[in-house]
Amino acid sequence: MRWQRPAGLATLLDDDVLWVLTSSQGRIVRLDAVGATIWKCAIGAPDADAVIEELARTNDWEPHVIREHVVHFIDDLVARGLLERCES
Repeated sequence: MRWQRPAGLATLLDDDVLWVLTSSQGRIVRLDAVGATIWKCAIGAPDADAVIEELARTNDWEPHVIREHVVHFIDDLVARGLLERCES
């Protein structure tokens, strides 16, 4: 399962904080450094395992420790309209 950035999102990276404006819902969402990193890694990733591997590699985290949290957070991003599932 791949994810993509939905149309109509405006983003601003300010230090380690990612601000996301959803034009369809008219709200602003703040993602902290970890949330922003997960969001960026998920876009275009082939699946959750690829996101988890990248996060583990770049942050010296254990994949089995972060797996459940990352999957839950990605699902939450999709539910809030900040990521979309795509087929390719």
